[in-house]
Amino acid sequence: MQDHPSELVIARRVRNRIMQVLDLASSFDAQLGYQHAVPRVFVPHEVIHQWDDWVQAPPARALYNPDVFSDDEVKAMADFHAVFLDVCEKTPAVLPALGELQELPEWRRLAHAAGEAARVFLRRGQLSEDE
Repeated sequence: MQDHPSELVIARRVRNRIMQVLDLASSFDAQLGYQHAVPRVFVPHEVIHQWDDWVQAPPARALYNPDVFSDDEVKAMADFHAVFLDVCEKTPAVLPALGELQELPEWRRLAHAAGEAARVFLRRGQLSEDE
């Protein structure tokens, strides 16, 4: 019988994935590298959908394990999420190619907000995904 990870380990894994999404969203170089490495993936959609995959919206303290997520991290997610929603509202429904998208002020704003949130998470860094 296979052991299942504890809720604490799952929460740590989710936190680490959120950090990865913020890293990707904040770095145009990482986005271009990802697009080059996996050309069949449309990176703008990945940035948007990965955030939706890992974050319960709107982020609130009650949704995140306090043993894993600090108050500052939950606030950083909520702050980024507000920018994320605004950027989604202001960008075209059909997103342009990555290079064109990176020229838009909205995408630059998203990257900046992701970087701000990522810095909050980096205070403690990645957490162990083991028991």
